[in-house]
Amino acid sequence: MCRRGYRGWSPHTPSRRFRTLTYRDTAIASLSARFDAATGHIAAPAGGEVSVPSGFARGVRRQLVACTRRSGEVTSDTARPEQLRITDIQPPPQVSAMARLAAADKQLAELTVTADTMVLTVKLPTEAVPAGDLSAAMTAVGVDWSPATLGAAAIVTDTGDGLVSDLRGYTYDDRGLGIKLARLQTEGQFLHRKAARLARLAENAPPQLRAELEGKIALLDENRVAVGVERGKINRELAFHFARQATDYAVAAAATVIAIEDLATLEPRGHGRVNNNRAARSARRKAADALTHTAARVGAAVVTVPARGSSSLCPGCNEELARPQGYHDAWCGSCQLGGNRDHVAGVNLAARGLLGRGKAVRTRTGSGDPHHRACAGAPVSGQVRPYSGEAAASPCPP
Repeated sequence: MCRRGYRGWSPHTPSRRFRTLTYRDTAIASLSARFDAATGHIAAPAGGEVSVPSGFARGVRRQLVACTRRSGEVTSDTARPEQLRITDIQPPPQVSAMARLAAADKQLAELTVTADTMVLTVKLPTEAVPAGDLSAAMTAVGVDWSPATLGAAAIVTDTGDGLVSDLRGYTYDDRGLGIKLARLQTEGQFLHRKAARLARLAENAPPQLRAELEGKIALLDENRVAVGVERGKINRELAFHFARQATDYAVAAAATVIAIEDLATLEPRGHGRVNNNRAARSARRKAADALTHTAARVGAAVVTVPARGSSSLCPGCNEELARPQGYHDAWCGSCQLGGNRDHVAGVNLAARGLLGRGKAVRTRTGSGDPHHRACAGAPVSGQVRPYSGEAAASPCPP
């Protein structure tokens, strides 16, 4: 806050930039009035006009010629405008993004002028991304990365007597973008292998054949770059759509913490080459960054928790889960808890986020989000699912 105590003081800020722009605007108007579009020359000043350096006059002449060509004006004096302004021939000056933000955002500064003082109030954030209150969180959403879809989420609430969840989560629908992304990834890998094979053939090929192979290699590389650009667009669209859906799910549940699997500890294996490749793609990293961005808008904190055992352990008794109906089904014979595999994993992740809320650390490297280094475990009470021959025929509703 800055105070000025001069009575009757009139605020005036002399600016060399304003004087320079005014001088250039007047000089350009004078030069454009003497510019001949037919010959491309500027006539000599008649007297009483603004004197300009020769270098400035040559630069304005080139800009006037280019402006005449762009506008398609005829070369007759009657069709030529008498004067041009600086905004007609010169683009806006290049200003940094921070300067444009400071000039455009009036919410950051407020000027109050009274008879005696003038108060300038500047509002600045204390950190880049406002962090949510982890210690006061009572409800958390756990996000599990899935090989079949981008992710699934589930809710866990701390009631004071323990953790409670209904094991009925939310499965993200990627609207077919995941299949398209996998197809483009396969196509990009195919183009890379084909270009590498032609490069090996071109090493010992005759000069004429080598030139043909190099042309094909250049075309394959160009197509591979185009596929990569398309994959990047789909990755971003998929990431932010998932982030918005997960954030809306957390807002509806009044959750202030979103716990996601730490991708550094996510090691998919044993599910085949295709599923392992899908689980390792970059869309999940982009989705994690987008989720941090969208959650900060609603005041929710995104915390990363270890991924080990989140899909294979029961949230109630921490024992190994059975798969009575296949890979996507989970059921515990000890505490009679069961449901969708991804939803159970989301419950485990949300419970870890709530139990370790007072022990989260921020790393200097990476995104700087809160991180839980250890897996804290506690029983989660949930909906009991009876298991029998007939019950196993119909899965628990997700």
